[in-house]
This record gives sequence, structure tokens and C-alpha cells, in this order.
Amino acid sequence: EYILNGAQLWNMSAIDLEDKVRVGWETVKNIVADGLVLTRKETKKGPVIGNNFPDKNANEIIHVRPHAPKRYYVFEDGSTLGDGNITHSDELPDGRRIPKHSFWINNTYIVSQLRKELL
Repeated sequence: EYILNGAQLWNMSAIDLEDKVRVGWETVKNIVADGLVLTRKETKKGPVIGNNFPDKNANEIIHVRPHAPKRYYVFEDGSTLGDGNITHSDELPDGRRIPKHSFWINNTYIVSQLRKELL
């Protein structure tokens, strides 16, 4: 049984937005503009596609993750991979397609903000 014991409103500080979040966003923007690198690894469950987006530890506040319910890739040669369709993907500047991605706020950052509020 869960009981709601309170609620609070929260805004990210302008310093965090303009400094740390902007750096993370610009990093991802530059990777997309310069050409996202996709890698393919064969596993027992099938191919796994990796990329050169920074991982969660690269920025204190944000990271990029796929959010499409299904994956869909279109590679340089026109071949496709995935169980989704074009609606599950975004087009890169070079015409390739990858599953839709979005920025996520790191859970460690959220916990640190909640701790600040409790003190």
C-alpha cells in the first residue's frame, strides 16, 4: 500500500540549465551534425546497434536514450533493421534513420535535488 505523503514544485536552476545542460545538449547536437557513428554487434538474440552518443556518466544532469516502443534503422546502403516502422524513427542529416531518442534527466541528479530540498 502506498500513501502520498506530500508534493512539491521544483525548477531546475538557471545555472544548471545554462552551464551543464547546455554542454550536454551541444555535445549531442554536434555528434548528430558531424555524423552519428553506428556500430553493429551480433548476439545470440540478434544484432545490437550501438552509437557514439555520450553515456549517462558523461554529463551530471542529462543523457540521451531511445524512447520509441520499437526500433527501426535505415542504414547508408538503404537496408533496414528492426521490428518497427518509419514512425518509430527520426531521420539523421545524412538520410539514415534511427529509433526516436530523447533527453532524460539523470536519476542521480533528481535524487541530489530532492536531498537538497529535505535539508
